[in-house]
Amino acid sequence: MSDPPSTGPPFRAGNLNFLRKQAKALLRAARGEDPAAIARFRRILGTASDESPTLSHAQLVVAREAGFPSWPKMQDELRWRSEVRAKHRLGSATPLNGGMTMTVSNSLQLGPIDQIGLSCTDLDEAQRFYCDLLGLHHVADALPQMKFFGCDGVNIVMFKGDKIAPNSCIYFRVPGEPGLIEKKLDILKASGAKVESDAHVIARNWNGCNVWLAFFRDPFGNLLALKSDVPIKK
Repeated sequence: MSDPPSTGPPFRAGNLNFLRKQAKALLRAARGEDPAAIARFRRILGTASDESPTLSHAQLVVAREAGFPSWPKMQDELRWRSEVRAKHRLGSATPLNGGMTMTVSNSLQLGPIDQIGLSCTDLDEAQRFYCDLLGLHHVADALPQMKFFGCDGVNIVMFKGDKIAPNSCIYFRVPGEPGLIEKKLDILKASGAKVESDAHVIARNWNGCNVWLAFFRDPFGNLLALKSDVPIKK
């Protein structure tokens, strides 16, 4: 297999192994006096690029082009994202008490609904329908996968995919107290409810909070979630 091209900025910024190969390919090209590779070094390193290029220099160039301040920070972020994807996967939870039947000895005392998740194949068309036609307001983007539409205090999260999911997911808001979402999840597990993923952080420092999620199902198989925005201590 040939090395990734070194004539332009790296693609697939979420793939750490690919970016490692990009850095090595860039270093080889620069040492071979490839003009495009040298230009990339100079654009990021300035006059320091006139020194003999090293792998650390190439890694910094690739990290900056991928939108990160340094290679170590990029590694940390991409490893964290990989862990999040694994924890976010439905069916990843560890049962508290396997084989238990449903009980109602404790109540989660859930409050208002926080978000409702729906799916679409075209985010722009979804925004035209929900905002321009129905009158919801566009709250935020998390492109290329999501748009948020506000509906009287409840957000509809529109997820883009190749096909439409058979049902939506309702997100219940849990107060932003550290550890509270995990305590409520333990109550669910003890009741015998099917928990699909343990509580995990899906966004760090989102408006001053870490965003926690956990997924579970009702007795009919409908997907539900607990969501908690826990403020970051300063």
